[in-house]
Amino acid sequence: MSKKILIIESHPDNGRFLAEHFSTLGCEAVWTQSAEEAINYCSNWKPSAIILDLRAQGPAGQSLLEAIKSNPLSGDIPVICTAASVKQQQIDWAKTIGAVAFIAKPYDNSMLSNLVNSLNGVPTVKAVGQAA
Repeated sequence: MSKKILIIESHPDNGRFLAEHFSTLGCEAVWTQSAEEAINYCSNWKPSAIILDLRAQGPAGQSLLEAIKSNPLSGDIPVICTAASVKQQQIDWAKTIGAVAFIAKPYDNSMLSNLVNSLNGVPTVKAVGQAA
């Protein structure tokens, strides 16, 4: 069974590119900008992992992370947060809410792929990239 990757990304080119990248690796990958669609995918499609741009449209990305992690249907899904500008307080906050990793943009897609492949439900937080 292939991994299901939900990509919540505010920039259309980045979202489509990531979805194509994970599809070529044999994953089922879906990209959305919509917080409402993201919540629906979490509840009904049950992804293996979520890549969340904290600048995602709809409610602020932070509110979306809180909604995903507090929902009994999606709270156990590993979430990797991304952002172009990262501050240590964002990383600490994401860890507190339940994100498994935080990656600063721009990032290497193979590094992101390796991180997704390493997820085994172990709640460890990694910060990759440099905090502003």
